[in-house]
Amino acid sequence: MTATTPDVSAGEADAVARREVLRSVEESLNAVLNGDGVSIEETRARFEELMLRDVDPSRLTTSSVTVGSVPALLVHAAPDDRRPAVIVWFHGGGYILGNPRSYLPFAGALAEATGIDVLVPDYRLAPEHPFPAAFDDARSAVEWAVDRYGPCSSIVGGDSAGGGLALATTIAHRADGGDSPLALILVSPVLDVGKTSSVCVSPVPDDRLITPLSLAIMRRAYLGSIDPRDSRVSPMYGNLGGLPPTLAMASSGEALLGDTVRFHEEATAQGSPVQVSLHDDTCHAWNLFPDNMAQAKEAVSEIAGFLRATVESD
Repeated sequence: MTATTPDVSAGEADAVARREVLRSVEESLNAVLNGDGVSIEETRARFEELMLRDVDPSRLTTSSVTVGSVPALLVHAAPDDRRPAVIVWFHGGGYILGNPRSYLPFAGALAEATGIDVLVPDYRLAPEHPFPAAFDDARSAVEWAVDRYGPCSSIVGGDSAGGGLALATTIAHRADGGDSPLALILVSPVLDVGKTSSVCVSPVPDDRLITPLSLAIMRRAYLGSIDPRDSRVSPMYGNLGGLPPTLAMASSGEALLGDTVRFHEEATAQGSPVQVSLHDDTCHAWNLFPDNMAQAKEAVSEIAGFLRATVESD
């Protein structure tokens, strides 16, 4: 008789494997993001190298476009599955790092899962281009998408600092009389630049990626002496009423968890349809590694499911 392994053992083995991959991702990111004595240029190059380390970008169909005056990369869904819509996704990196190429793995997975082309704007980075450069570029990208595809076929999203840009530009676009996009997706968003440092000291002190120091560097490089309560960089202080259907995702073990929880509470109180999704056993902006991290694949699937439900209910 052949012995069989109980399901619980398979489940435990899977959990161990997931934790090992997570630990490897965190160690790799921490080495890049929090390295001592490394220039910004070198950090940017190392970040891109890490993001593309196990990926063959040539398997994706992309095109370079200009949205307003902002260069961007459009990652195409498969022709047979493509819908006449666009997802504008703002990359993270604390307003200092990141570019569309480094987001090819995630953008490609999202396009494949949704059948929607994903536009990743190459917004200007600090400290060369401080506030409000990133916001202005992001605003141009959202306006371009809504004008070209229509509000009912435009989705706006982002992770980390890009999540803050996604919410800030959506609020500003609506405040100026523009129609809201179909949906909004925020992953580990930075929504309150002035207070996130206090969040990461007490509730989740073990976050290895987002620390008080990294947040202080971000504020100094991007904001300078600008009031951190300006809603263009801390959209938590903007009008959170009248938002489109919104999915806000965060890791239960990340320093920025407080931003997502507080946003959900305040936006819901102002009547906006916000769905919050908290994930255990993962890290800040875990969506970026769908090629080798099960948690990231699940995040992409969750976003795709949210968008399908939003389209069906529209």
